Amino acid sequence: MAKTAFEAFEPSVVVDEFARKIDSLCVWNKTVIAGLSDGSLLFFDEQSAESSPGTNISTWQVTRVQKNFGKRNILQLQTLENQQYLLSLSDDGVHLHSLPDLQLTAAASRTARASAFSWDDGRRLLVTAIKRKVVSHQLDSTNSFLEMTEYNFPEPVITLSWAGSNIIFGTAKSYWLIVPAASQSVEVLPGQVMTIYPAVQPQLLFAAGAGSAPVMTRLPSGEVLIIKDAVSYFLGPDGKPSRKTTITWSQPPLALMATKLYVVAVLPAAVEVKSVSRLGAAAAEQASRLYVYCTLHLCLHACNLASVCSICPRAQAAASSSGSEEC
Repeated sequence: MAKTAFEAFEPSVVVDEFARKIDSLCVWNKTVIAGLSDGSLLFFDEQSAESSPGTNISTWQVTRVQKNFGKRNILQLQTLENQQYLLSLSDDGVHLHSLPDLQLTAAASRTARASAFSWDDGRRLLVTAIKRKVVSHQLDSTNSFLEMTEYNFPEPVITLSWAGSNIIFGTAKSYWLIVPAASQSVEVLPGQVMTIYPAVQPQLLFAAGAGSAPVMTRLPSGEVLIIKDAVSYFLGPDGKPSRKTTITWSQPPLALMATKLYVVAVLPAAVEVKSVSRLGAAAAEQASRLYVYCTLHLCLHACNLASVCSICPRAQAAASSSGSEEC
């Protein structure tokens, strides 16, 4: 039986053979924001032009350059759910800026030289990995970061993600789980009460894949998808497998991104897309032999743009059968 054609996303090249090194990306409305290795920010917007009567072509152009935004390279970018703020990680730590004016709103203490962060928008909680420790912060009503707890690890933490109210971490050798303790009120002086957040020991889940860095992403369902070799496993907030099914890739992924219906994986020489709701269905797979240019995240995040993310008719039919038509 011939394999049914499947196309969940329509790729769109934002930039190719770019002269400067892009270290991070995020999407803000219909704009791609790129963080460069020299600490600059670039804003890419799609421009339409009429190539012939009745025919328009779209190209992407740099519409804004913000020099000296971060100290040295900008490792991670994320817009918050309300699209009014930008979280960034550079050599001097995690910072919160307002959009579109990029005014500094807050800085998370003791996050310099961190490797990654994870943000919980609903609870306004930030966790940041700094070598062998992880520090958590609460963004209060005045948009200031309040340091809460520090967790220590036996190995440097490479990646991390919220899983419900718990946190899953990846090191070069293992995956770990932290179940934060409940806050406690302590009277430090007569009549003066302070809220403290006790530190807890991380729980070892299982070994990471041999020869490949830990990779994970949080799904809209609240699960976390992790990589071990070339297989993805679904984990629940307790760190245990939440589904009997897994996702197998043709190579160990370098990065993952999840939408409501699909998981996108960036491989060394390609981008693969697989359905979350139709695991095991051969037709629910899309492979694009794209050259991964500038940074492996570029193709991945570009797929999440509303202007270039589209569900083709076959994928739309599959989406309808699962009760949703959202990307």
